[in-house]
Order: sequence, then C-alpha cells, then structure tokens
Amino acid sequence: MPKKRWGDNVRMSVNHPQEDEYALSNITHQSFYHFFYFPSMYQSLYTRYIRFDSLSAKEMDEWKLNYRKLVIKALITTNGKQAVLKNPVNTGRMLKLLEIFPGAHFIYLIRNPVLVYLSAKKFFSALFPSVNLEEFSIDQISQMILDVYVRLLDDYLADKEHVPQGKIIEIRYEMLQENPIAEVEKIFKEFDFKNFQELKPVFMEFLATQKAHKVGTYTIEKTELDRVLNHLEFAMKHWGYELPAEVEVLDHNT
Repeated sequence: MPKKRWGDNVRMSVNHPQEDEYALSNITHQSFYHFFYFPSMYQSLYTRYIRFDSLSAKEMDEWKLNYRKLVIKALITTNGKQAVLKNPVNTGRMLKLLEIFPGAHFIYLIRNPVLVYLSAKKFFSALFPSVNLEEFSIDQISQMILDVYVRLLDDYLADKEHVPQGKIIEIRYEMLQENPIAEVEKIFKEFDFKNFQELKPVFMEFLATQKAHKVGTYTIEKTELDRVLNHLEFAMKHWGYELPAEVEVLDHNT
C-alpha cells in the first residue's frame, strides 16, 4: 500500500481508518465503488446503490443487512462502542441509513465546490489507470465528477429537510482547518455528546501528527473552469463561495 493517498498526500496505512464503502464493495456487488473498475457504469451504480431506485424489496433488505453487518464487524474488531463513518456516497443515503440506524447523526463537511472538483479530478486521474478494467479518458473523468457531485448535492439538499432536528450539522472545511478543536467541540455540543473534555487530549495528540501535511494548489484552464461553474454555480451561491484564491486560472486567449 502507498504511504500517502493519491491526490492529497494524506498518510495511508492498513491500520488507519478508510472509507467503509471500500469494505462494502469487497463483500457485495451492491456498492457504488465498483465504478472504480467499470467507471462507465457510474450513473447506473449511483441510481441503484446510492438512491436505491429500481431495487426490489429483497435487494434492499440485502443491502441493509450487509451494511449493518459491516458496521457491527468494525465495532467488534476495534472494541468500539460507536461507529464513526466517513463515506462520501452516504451523502445521498442519509434517509436510508436512518432506517438502519435510527440514532445516527450526520456531519456534512462544506468545502468550496471548485476545490472539491479539482481535488477529485487529481485523485481519480492518478488512481484510475491502476484499477480500471476499461478505458476511461480524462474528459470522461471530469464529466463523471460533475455528474455525480451535482446529483449528490441535489439529493443531500433535498434529504436533509427530512433528517430529524439535532441529527445533522454542517461544518465548513475552512473553519475546521483553522481551528479544528473548536469545530469538533461544536459538533459535540450540537449532538449533545457529553465527553468532549475527556477526549480533547486524544484529538490534540492526533492533530500534532498532522502538522506536516500541506494542502495542494491547483491550476485549471479557463474553458474547463467555465464548464465547472456552469454545473456548480448553484452550490457556490448556496454556501456563499467564490473562486478560490489558491486556484490559478490559465487563459490562453489573453
């Protein structure tokens, strides 16, 4: 396994937490992450295994059982009492997850949509050649990211209106980066978790190991940026973002 993750240089190890969707894709065909092998299927995989459209009642019950078993196994393996999951595609599954785990809480991390797009493109462009079982071009990767991201945002904004009050919080990436302890404390207060002070030294110890991490910078062609903004303008306006200062725009017509 590489020591750092493709795209953003986050440290990797078999002993570090990973997205649970990877594990789910290893135990069942009912996972969106099979798009890593067959990226041309991303639309149908999203429809079936993020929104669960066209699944039979039996298939839906099977997915719920597999997901529940996965979480329980993780808790048993780590001697844990409460699962903390980081899974981007769960952004579009909140209501279904509440059917499995009625006591679940959700943290949505808000980040400038242009940076999300550029980070995802860098990640997939580096990773896809090593895992794809079919040809998939850079242009296709770009369109896939925009299609999936827009669907996730649309579904999230619609679904969060039906999440019970006190079960969801939005945290801005920039604020988390600037003052992570304060933002984590905000989460504990919103969800009425009582043990923040007890856990604060653990958080501080972990943060001390992350000081060397550097956030990447990006360049983008103006024509590509125009296309990205055309897709994501609604999200930029919704969360009050503008073009990030750390993104260099290349315009060959000037």
